[in-house]
Amino acid sequence: MATIKQRGGDKWQAQIRKLGVRMNKTFSDKSEAQAWASKTEKLIINGEIKPTMPFAQVLNEYKTIHMPDKAAGTQLMQNSQLAVWLEILGNPDIKQISAVDINRAKTALLKRNIEKATVNRYLQALSPVFTFAVEQGHISDTPFKHVRKFKEPAGRVRYLQQEEITRLLTECKNSTSVHLHSVVVIALLTGMRYNEIRGLKWRDVDLKNGVIVLENTKNGTQRSVPVVGRLIDIFRDIPSNNTAYVFASARTGRPVNLLLTFRKAVKRANIENFHFHDLRHTAASYLAMSGENLLIIAEILGHRTLSMVKRYAHLSDQHKASALEKLQQNCSTILPEANKNQA
Repeated sequence: MATIKQRGGDKWQAQIRKLGVRMNKTFSDKSEAQAWASKTEKLIINGEIKPTMPFAQVLNEYKTIHMPDKAAGTQLMQNSQLAVWLEILGNPDIKQISAVDINRAKTALLKRNIEKATVNRYLQALSPVFTFAVEQGHISDTPFKHVRKFKEPAGRVRYLQQEEITRLLTECKNSTSVHLHSVVVIALLTGMRYNEIRGLKWRDVDLKNGVIVLENTKNGTQRSVPVVGRLIDIFRDIPSNNTAYVFASARTGRPVNLLLTFRKAVKRANIENFHFHDLRHTAASYLAMSGENLLIIAEILGHRTLSMVKRYAHLSDQHKASALEKLQQNCSTILPEANKNQA
């Protein structure tokens, strides 16, 4: 039975809690509140008003069931992204969230200076939540049938020149973060993704055998990353703080988020058009320029096919051409005719 309460002396609030339906409404007259409550409860009993399912509750159910199966780095990233969606969309009944609402939220993300490609990653985090809601019977269809991702340009290759690396590492050392320099060096020397580094746990790092084992990567497979040379010293110098994560907050023990700190270091280093993921491109580019074949580069980066690393092939060709040009210059005195003909 509904509860009728007096509010503020001249207001009456009817509260209904019946068959999973929770509704409140305020009236100026007690009899009106009673009449509304009686009529509404009959509608609930007849199935004309169904229980609501708050968006936040669906998110929690989805995360409880599906998040544990994702890579640690992906969990960190998508939990953060879903929190932003909850902030923007609010917490209505999930049935009330339409494609129009999600498209408006996309625009809101852009206004936060989030790039279109990153907004697409936010959409990738949210879409399966609505698929899950359909499977659970919370909604009849997903609004994502009418939500389009932004068109992304072809994969770019932006890598640091050696003098840029020097400037960046200097600014990382000058950062207020005790972890930033180590994180950037590891990215440069391994090509690991940001979320792979951020979600790294001490149990994954085997310095005795010189290897990092990533149990569940973005591609859903295990990958081993060799720890050699300077990397061994980098890991030995990182304070453990008795936490499970390698790069954890001393206060919370949770992984630190260094993207904002990284962007500030990039700006201080006077480096333009550069993102953290480009450290991965930098590692791959220097591997290609050192003459390493694409199959090895793909294995190091964790790509299951060569298609993603073909973008680096031209760097290897350019480096080889440059090396041969230097060879001809050095041999010009003993091969005058060849040098003459070339000229």
